[in-house]
Amino acid sequence: MMRKPFQIIVATVSILLTGCAGQTMPEITSYAVAMYGMNDTTANTEPAFSKILKVSIPESSSAIMSRDILYQGEDYALNAYAYSRWSDTPNQMLESLFISSIRKSNVFSSVLPVSSRGRGDYILESTLYEFQQQIKPGNKSEAKIKILFDLINKKNGAVVASKEISASEPAVSVDVKGGVGALNKASITLAGKLNEWLHSLNIQ
Repeated sequence: MMRKPFQIIVATVSILLTGCAGQTMPEITSYAVAMYGMNDTTANTEPAFSKILKVSIPESSSAIMSRDILYQGEDYALNAYAYSRWSDTPNQMLESLFISSIRKSNVFSSVLPVSSRGRGDYILESTLYEFQQQIKPGNKSEAKIKILFDLINKKNGAVVASKEISASEPAVSVDVKGGVGALNKASITLAGKLNEWLHSLNIQ
């Protein structure tokens, strides 16, 4: 008597799998946050601070810490594009972008990832609150990024300074390509604001 429900389930799954077998699924397209468009001042100036900075991977919610490309509609719900992915998580890509950007700005004498075995004087920690395409009324959209940065003295663990930085850029289209393009521009803008903030600090 107990076998019939199980047999019905198996039959149903088999029918569903047979129906899907003949369908061709669209290919997944991968996108990345590029590291171009930043000014390089390393050849023209001395480092602002003769210190070594380590940059950690930004913390975030599990939704952001994935390869999904997210968009948010007027109902405030986060959704992911079905057949598009980031080549890596935004957290990993932003870490690489910040390291490259700070090196180019010549704020510190050396900039390393937090995983490096090299010594460091300061650690830049961060929390990524927003990294998505915002769909707006009137068939418009924009990229929105918001991050809280904490600069920490590695020797004593003290927080030297904190700064919440945000950036937004309009998208040329309300689709994944428009969103990715705008997020790339917003990432470069935010990296520039980060460099300006670091330059403004009185680091001993």
